[in-house]
Amino acid sequence: MKLLAAELGYTAANLYAYAKVAEVWNQEAFEDRPAKSNKKGFPLSFSHFVELASVDVGEDRNALMRRALEENMSVADFRLLQSKQPYKW
Repeated sequence: MKLLAAELGYTAANLYAYAKVAEVWNQEAFEDRPAKSNKKGFPLSFSHFVELASVDVGEDRNALMRRALEENMSVADFRLLQSKQPYKW
């Protein structure tokens, strides 16, 4: 994995995180994400999904996704929220 990551210009940790996104959402669900947008009309970014994929419980993940859309949360907001209240959405 380290060799592949180096060839692609990513870290192995990044590749594992990206693979986790594919485990959590199938292609259809992921492609449907533009239909869900925040108050400003923007969907969550891929980086948001990387952070969301780290939440193991689907109900918690869905609650956080709703909250992120309602509150226009940035990825930095996600990380701050997780550091203060992990899995308390």
